[in-house]
Amino acid sequence: YFLIGKLISLFFLALSSLFLYLLSRRILHDRFLSLGIVILFLLNLNILSSAALATNFIMPVAFSIISFYLFHISFFENRIKLLGIMFAGIFLAFAIGTKLTFATLAAPFAMMIICFMVWNKNSSENYRKSILCILFYLTGIIIGLLPVLLFISDLESFIFNNLGFHNFNTQWRQITEFDGPMSLHSKLQYAYRHFFKSDNLILLLGISLGFGLSVKNFQSMRETYQQLPAGTTLTFFLVLIAIVTALIPTPTWSHYYSIPISFLFILLIFSFAPDSGKISTIHKRLIIILLFMATVYNGPSLLTFISRLSHEESWTALKLQAISTKMRIALLENNIGTDRKIASLSPMYALESNLSIYPEFSTGPFLYRIGDLLTAQQRDHFVGTSANSLNELFSKEPPAAIVIGPNEDGDLTALNKPLIEDAIAYNY
Repeated sequence: YFLIGKLISLFFLALSSLFLYLLSRRILHDRFLSLGIVILFLLNLNILSSAALATNFIMPVAFSIISFYLFHISFFENRIKLLGIMFAGIFLAFAIGTKLTFATLAAPFAMMIICFMVWNKNSSENYRKSILCILFYLTGIIIGLLPVLLFISDLESFIFNNLGFHNFNTQWRQITEFDGPMSLHSKLQYAYRHFFKSDNLILLLGISLGFGLSVKNFQSMRETYQQLPAGTTLTFFLVLIAIVTALIPTPTWSHYYSIPISFLFILLIFSFAPDSGKISTIHKRLIIILLFMATVYNGPSLLTFISRLSHEESWTALKLQAISTKMRIALLENNIGTDRKIASLSPMYALESNLSIYPEFSTGPFLYRIGDLLTAQQRDHFVGTSANSLNELFSKEPPAAIVIGPNEDGDLTALNKPLIEDAIAYNY
C-alpha cells in the first residue's frame, strides 16, 4: 500500500512536469528552454520533498498547473474556448478537493475574467463572452467539487475535518510548547528563510534576470508595465495569494510553500517570453547557468538518493512491508488470531500485511493527539481516542498487539508513552 502511495505521488510529479513543459512550449515556442525549466522544477527540493511522500502534497500542485494551462490556452489566446475554461475550473476544483487551502487560488482566475468584462463593457459581444466565461468557470468548479457532497452528508464531521481539527491542533501545539513557527512573526521569518534557500533563490534570480533582460532589450520599464501580459499578471497574483495562504495555518510547514513555488516556475516561463516573439541566445545561456547552479547545490544529495534505488532493502515501503509480514508471522506463531486488532499510532505496519486495526487509530497520531481536548461525545462521533481514554478502549476489546513504530519523530515518541505503559502493564 505504501509503495502504491509513493508511485501515485511520482505519477503526479510527472504530470506536473508534463503540463509545465506544455505550457512553456506554448508560451516560449522553444524546446530547449522548456526542457531546462522542467529540469529546474525537478531539481527543486521543495517540490521533490512534497512528491517524495505518500501524501496529498503533490496532487493539488499537478491539478493547479493543469488548470492554469487550460485557462491560459482557453482565455488568453486568440479566441475564448468556453469548454476549456470549464475544464480549468474542474481541475482547480480537484486541487481544492485534495487540499482545501488551494481554494484561495480561485480568486485570481475569477478576477481576470471580471477585469476582462469591465474592460470590454462597451462591447456587447465581449461583455456577453465574459458572462459566459464566468458561468462556465463556476460550472467547472461545481462539477469538480461534486464528490464533496458525499462528505457533506455528515456536516459536523466535514467542518471538523477541514476547520475544527486545525484549531485543536494549534491548541495542542501551544500546550506542548512546540518551538516551530507559530506566531505571525516567526511564520514570516520561516517564509523568508524558505524562499531564500539556495534552490529557491536560484529560481528568484532567474525570474529577476528574465524580466530584467526583457526591460533592457525590448522596452522601457513604463512600457513593460503597460504591456504586461495578462498571464504574467495572473501568475503574479497566484504567487502572492498562495504565499498569504501558506501563512494562515499554525504552525506552518515547508510543504505549504509548494503552492507558491510551483507558480514561481510559471512566472519564470513568462519572464523568458520577450515581446519580439523570438528567444534570444542570452535566455538559453541563462537557463544553462541556472541549471548548473541548481545541480551544484542539489546534485550531491540527489545522487545519494538515486544510488539507493539500486538497493531494494533500503526502500522504506519494502522495509515497512517486511516488518509487517514479520508481525503477522509472530501473531500466528503465538496462536494469536490475525483477525484481532492491532493498536498503533503507525497503522501502516498492520495494514501492509492485512492485519486489523482499531478505527480509532486509523488517522495515526493526528486525531489521537488532540483527543483529550475533545469531549467524550466528540471522540465517539469522530471515532477517535486519546491518551486518557485508552484503558476504556482496550477494556472493551483488548488488542492482539501494541506496535510502537519508529521513534525518530519526537512528537510520536511522546505520544507513544501511554501505549508503552499499557503494553508493560498488561505484559504485551
